[in-house]
Amino acid sequence: MISPCDGCQRIFTEDLILVTAKEWRPSLCNVSAAGSAACKELDCHYNIEGGCTDFQFCDSCLALQEIIDRTFLDFPA
Repeated sequence: MISPCDGCQRIFTEDLILVTAKEWRPSLCNVSAAGSAACKELDCHYNIEGGCTDFQFCDSCLALQEIIDRTFLDFPA
């Protein structure tokens, strides 16, 4: 599988780690992280068509919180 990392835009041939907005910032809503795939908080900035926004990251980007923060904060609602 060929996957681009949302943090660095490099292409990888391995599975990347998926991070949902709820996992990134648990205080976003009262839906559990497990239930965030079917997010019911329709007024949430990170809810797209009934699902919690997610991004995929390589190990290097996942280790740097500022990269994860920037990726989510740059998300256009």
